Amino acid sequence: PPFHGERMRAYEAVMAQLGDEGPEGCLVHIGGPTESGWRVIEVWDTEDNQRRFQEDRLNAAFDAAGKPRVSPTFFPVHTILPPPEALSSLAPGS
Repeated sequence: PPFHGERMRAYEAVMAQLGDEGPEGCLVHIGGPTESGWRVIEVWDTEDNQRRFQEDRLNAAFDAAGKPRVSPTFFPVHTILPPPEALSSLAPGS
């Protein structure tokens, strides 16, 4: 769908505002297109760390990029395969 490029640009604008410094406690961040737009899935060591990141940096990044803020949905994770440290080889530029 044509809106994928628009959603990708919005995602990239917010990511650019955040810079290269990864948030403390974020184990995995995955972003990509879906049939209805754009989805981000993250795994955090604690919900408190995600909420602190949202309040301290993410909301400001959305505001600076001129994009509407998002509200995450939380749920417990039972298993991650492979472990997060193995995923680093999948990152662009690795």
